[in-house]
Amino acid sequence: MGRYFSVKFWFISGEITFKTAVIMLCFFGLMIIAGIVLKSILKAKKQSFDHLLKGIINRITTLLFYMGAIGLMITFFMYEGANFVSYKFWFLVWCAVTLYWAVIIVKAALKIPLKRSEIEKRKNYEKYLPKKK
Repeated sequence: MGRYFSVKFWFISGEITFKTAVIMLCFFGLMIIAGIVLKSILKAKKQSFDHLLKGIINRITTLLFYMGAIGLMITFFMYEGANFVSYKFWFLVWCAVTLYWAVIIVKAALKIPLKRSEIEKRKNYEKYLPKKK
């Protein structure tokens, strides 16, 4: 357990076995495919989502596609044993960025009910205002 907290562990070339590479490729490939499928569902059913939900789904698809692609690159470099770009540190950075991005999306998703109530209040207020002729 102590080796995970040493600088040497994170900054050495992280060569991986073929079996591990296949598992990582499947995981990151599924992330990309999920992002593409979610984006196509969003485009196919335009009227069934309001603009707030569309924004959240767009953020999720962007996260899945880009982080899946970056994960595929990290996996490739780790499998090839390339110097600098195959450090285990980059996978740790990938995990941190993905987690941070997901937290931002969740925070935005939790604000949707509040924004919907504000929109409803604004609509109720505007119906009593005089309209332009």
